Formats: sequence, C-alpha cells, structure tokens
Amino acid sequence: MAVSNCKQCEHHKNILKQHEDTITQLLEIIAVTNRKLTELEAKHSEFEKIYFFQQQAPRFTVPPQASHVTSMLPRLNK
Repeated sequence: MAVSNCKQCEHHKNILKQHEDTITQLLEIIAVTNRKLTELEAKHSEFEKIYFFQQQAPRFTVPPQASHVTSMLPRLNK
C-alpha cells in the first residue's frame, strides 16, 4: 500500500508542478498584455489631445458689428 501511495503522491506532485508552470506563463502573458495596453492607452491619449485641439472650433464668437455687449441686446424701444 505504501508503494501505491508514493506513486499517487508523485503523480499529484507532477500535476501540481504543471499547474504552477501554467500559472506562471499566464501571469507573464497578463503582464506583457498590461504593458502593451498601457503603451497603447498613452499613445491614444496623446493622439486624442492632438486631434481634439486641431478640430476644436472657438466656443465664443463675437459678431464683427458688435462693439460691446449692449449692441447685442435686443432693442426695446423701437
């Protein structure tokens, strides 16, 4: 009986080692993926800034004939 237990233990040890190796590989893949995502996010953010400022129209415009604020108010006594 002791011999069969040792074989089972050895089998479980091998399976455990395989699982450890697989987990290590998966963690390495996740780390590389996270680095790539971080790089892409930084590039995308920089691109968005450049594109946004190139496409941004002025928010406030003053008509050329308006010399001051009161000229933009409606005339009340017409």
